[in-house]
Amino acid sequence: MDAIRECPNCQASVSETSEFCPQCGEKIQTAPVQITPPSAQPAPPAQPKKLKKRWLALGGGLILLVVCVCLAIGGWFYGDQILEMAGIDLWGNLPGLGGGTVKGEYQPSEGEASIQYAISKDGVVTFSDGERVLTASITADKKANVVWNDMTLDGDGALTAAEQAALKDFSDGELGEALLVLPFNLACKQGADRPTPEQMAALLVPLQMHLKYAITDRWTEVQRLAAMSDCPQVIAGSAQKDDEEPPLFEVSPSSSVPFIMGYFPFDEKGSVEAQPQTETPKEGGSLTAPALNGSLKPASRCAPVASLTNAFLQPFVVLQDDDDDDDGGETKKEKLITHPVNEMGDCSAKCRGACGMDCTTTNCTESNGERCLVDKKTKKNTGLKEALIIYECGVHTGCIWHDGCYDACNEQYGCDSWMATYCMHGSLSSCDEQACYEHGVLNCQSWARGYGPFERREIFQYSDLSIPIEPDLVTCPIEVNLVVSPASVSKGVMMQPYTFEWKVNDLPEFIENVTLEWDFGGASTKDNPNSGEINLTREEAAAGGKLKFAYNEMGSYDLTLKLIDNDRSVEVGVKTIPVVIDQMYDLSGYWFIENGEVISNNITCTQTGEGESNIQPKAFPYLGSLVTNFGTFKRDANSGEYTWNLDASKLPPDAKPGDITFSAKAVQSEEGVILTTKTVFPQSQSSSLPLSPQTKQVAAAGIGLAALPIVPLTWMGVRRKSKAMLTGALLLCLLVAGCSGFAFMHGVIDSQVTFKTIEQTNNPQSATISNESRSIPEGLYRLSDGVARYTVDFTIGAGVASIEETKESSAHCTGTIDVAATGYIYQDLTYIMQDDDD
Repeated sequence: MDAIRECPNCQASVSETSEFCPQCGEKIQTAPVQITPPSAQPAPPAQPKKLKKRWLALGGGLILLVVCVCLAIGGWFYGDQILEMAGIDLWGNLPGLGGGTVKGEYQPSEGEASIQYAISKDGVVTFSDGERVLTASITADKKANVVWNDMTLDGDGALTAAEQAALKDFSDGELGEALLVLPFNLACKQGADRPTPEQMAALLVPLQMHLKYAITDRWTEVQRLAAMSDCPQVIAGSAQKDDEEPPLFEVSPSSSVPFIMGYFPFDEKGSVEAQPQTETPKEGGSLTAPALNGSLKPASRCAPVASLTNAFLQPFVVLQDDDDDDDGGETKKEKLITHPVNEMGDCSAKCRGACGMDCTTTNCTESNGERCLVDKKTKKNTGLKEALIIYECGVHTGCIWHDGCYDACNEQYGCDSWMATYCMHGSLSSCDEQACYEHGVLNCQSWARGYGPFERREIFQYSDLSIPIEPDLVTCPIEVNLVVSPASVSKGVMMQPYTFEWKVNDLPEFIENVTLEWDFGGASTKDNPNSGEINLTREEAAAGGKLKFAYNEMGSYDLTLKLIDNDRSVEVGVKTIPVVIDQMYDLSGYWFIENGEVISNNITCTQTGEGESNIQPKAFPYLGSLVTNFGTFKRDANSGEYTWNLDASKLPPDAKPGDITFSAKAVQSEEGVILTTKTVFPQSQSSSLPLSPQTKQVAAAGIGLAALPIVPLTWMGVRRKSKAMLTGALLLCLLVAGCSGFAFMHGVIDSQVTFKTIEQTNNPQSATISNESRSIPEGLYRLSDGVARYTVDFTIGAGVASIEETKESSAHCTGTIDVAATGYIYQDLTYIMQDDDD
């Protein structure tokens, strides 16, 4: 097996056959450093020569010069914060300073040969599989340097065919696996064998070259390698061990190529991509490919501030007054900014503005939470619960800017692209370079690993995809849209059945079966239960149904419907319908008013013309209530009032709707049923008739108006002879044979009737009544204990015309008359005006 020697000048690993060091050019004169397989005992490493004093002086001078240059270009520092860094010792958290050579072996799998490796303290990496040797380093001019089979690959530009073949040759097999996986293993190395950042940067060169020239889906490849390694913690946000140093680098979907801050020895050209890359911005973009000689000015083309989200730019402290006293106290405390759930930058970048890669646990403390998912349209709970991972992270203006710059690179050049990686790390105008220029190298190195200094802490929240979203109606209660019609009942009627239609809208898909419960709130009877329940499928619930109930007492009630998820025994919907029952019965139908004895009479009549009229008071109640028989009352559901409407089919023969104007309405109240009417007789001549001897005899008999009912003659529908006799009887005119007579009437009769008692009789619903009926059928309801007041402003007159002269007599009556009244209500009524043949 070939031996590997160590250069006495720079400690680089050198092949046994080489006379000169490929790193520094020093001629090899010392004994080789033997790297043996696990079965052999390794030889002790050769001791390097002591440096001469002049080299010490020169080296010290160079170090001093480098420190001065760093201070000059490193921008401002935080002074004493360098030592504090939010309670963290900066130097104690940059491990490997002053470390020596790191050696070891990598065994791909059990039974396979081990791969030997050695990393010199100045960052030269040597791999050997016992037959072949590969070295990797970063040159003084910050270029990648990989030597394989006497071929050198530098990582700039596109590979030649020979270089491509060489890359494939050393990337395959056990050696290639060691080259790719070992950086992940050593990233978590602890103790004295932990590589320095410089050593890790050199160790990453073969992996970075592999990702640039051979892989298009870089994030998938990095995840694969991390899973093969001993350090899956390199995936940003992974759990870390409390007693261990965090990984030397981290990766994420938004920054998939592993790197060490300040080391990126590749250019932007020649990479393989899933889609062709360009060096010009996308349409509407603001970035260009950064040049190697780009400006160091802070306004980098790779980091437009416009890429920062509003959440990153909001004030970092919100003060709230926690003093409950009104004494003007100034008690304040800091309230952490909480970012919206799943707020991300480009390429799924998380915890934007937090220092370190994404939500690195070096910076962020992790806890578990949950939230209820809300419908975007209705803004209401969906009943689904989602688990959250909550990070509380340190934030600094420099980290906000740096993350914004990374997002801008990804937005411009595409996620996982090499050009985006170069924009972040590669050129002098890269995000990393400018952050160091603005905020100092030491700060940038500390921030890159998730350490301080911080200006504040903020809360970031993300969905925990390892826990499935599930229904939780206790934590996330919902209110299903339970639709009920009518939505309320006012002026309701006692003992009248009410029908309520219901249906369920927008029932969540995870609810398959429900129970609908209802309670009308009223008293229950055997045939009229006041509550119940029914089991329904989601389809049946969506289709809906009907509920019917009659309230047997007046009062205010609540109809309550509840919907319960059967699988979870949780109420998911409730609806309350207010019901007011303040009407005793439904009095819709035909009303007949029977006027009884006179209680008081305050009507006075003034006579004009010849003769005397003996007008009976009960004529006016009859006139004021007669038209009620020819129409029906209907109840308005909103107001509870009953309004009369003419039924023309019920009119007497030859009568017309316009002969008399009549209106009526009724309401139920605490006092009982109140009926009001208005009857208007137009001012026009009603009849002109020849009078016969019979008329003369009737007049001589002195029969008053009470003898026959007084109505418009056309409404009577009787023969000519009867009309003449009626006219004479009404007006009691002194008439002579051989003349012709006429009668007229006009005026207004208003009435208000109050019935204190309503009785449901359940008698036949239809009735036929005539003007000569001696008894009235009971009907559906009987209204009793009534008092009717009629207010009269009415004129009745008659006259006679002969060859010799015309005589006319009239009476104008005004005032009120109160009579006892009884009402009957029917579903149907026919009122007949009987003929008078006498």
